[in-house]
Amino acid sequence: DGVTRNTLISAAVNAEEFELAEKILENDAQYTTTTNSSALIEAYTSLIDGFGKRGKLDEVERVLGMMVERGIKPNEITYTCMIGHLAANGKITEADAMMALMRRELPRSVKSVIPFNAYLTGLLSDLEGRSASQTSDVLQRDIINVRVDQALEVLERMMNKNKVNPNLVTVALMCDALCRKAIPARTASAAALIEYLESRGSIPRRDQKLYTILITGYGREGQLDKIQSAWSKMKRRDTIAFNAYLNAIGNAIESYSNYEVQPGTPNVTIKNIMEEYVLQSNATAELTISPDVVTFSTAITYIRSANNSRDLVKSARVLRDVQE
Repeated sequence: DGVTRNTLISAAVNAEEFELAEKILENDAQYTTTTNSSALIEAYTSLIDGFGKRGKLDEVERVLGMMVERGIKPNEITYTCMIGHLAANGKITEADAMMALMRRELPRSVKSVIPFNAYLTGLLSDLEGRSASQTSDVLQRDIINVRVDQALEVLERMMNKNKVNPNLVTVALMCDALCRKAIPARTASAAALIEYLESRGSIPRRDQKLYTILITGYGREGQLDKIQSAWSKMKRRDTIAFNAYLNAIGNAIESYSNYEVQPGTPNVTIKNIMEEYVLQSNATAELTISPDVVTFSTAITYIRSANNSRDLVKSARVLRDVQE
């Protein structure tokens, strides 16, 4: 039956036995009269996804052609899968063409955010890995920044031309690209995007994940005041958010010539933050912070770099207690 067939195909694809997966589909085609069941479409989509994850785009297109020849109509998941893999492999023209084809064939998908999220995910996937083969830092930077710019263009078309509202997934993808991947970071652009969409009601205000990403970006830029401002605005805080905050503060402090902060710079140290936000409660936001190994490892790293031996010993003792 369909469930057995799809289970076998999934197992074959995961094992990279693509020839076996196709034989199962060919055998199934001889005995199946229903060509547009969701289970059958899922089977072909699974094969397309398997080829796409391994960068075999010619095979992806061939399987799509096979579907059409057998009278099996791709659904939104099939098209979304193809769009993501084309974008991930830098086939921007082809990804745009596939998006246009999907919108013609599936009018209901016109206002769907899912294909755009797949497009952005593909564009922004493994940027560090794709640029790692370049020996020049300039070339690595350019590869990453070109992809980020392309993602911004997709977002602009999505919102202004196609009138599709981004969701939290969309915004998190873009903010991550702007704050964590772009060289240098473009945190102001990410903050402006969040502020605009918050004002429209497209995303919830002061979302923990988005503001954690902003904090990371401000840390890369050495903007202590904006790190603290974003932290204070965050609606909810947990240990993951706090660890990002601690790391950002450490990065920002290291960007100054000395550990002692310069005149006009917010008076903040890793030790002060540990005491204020871990050991005390905060009335402006819901705190669910329980320091973990990452928390104290981060603190120790920056305290060590500051050559502050007394604070280092104190943090090491607390870390030992946490581990025990």
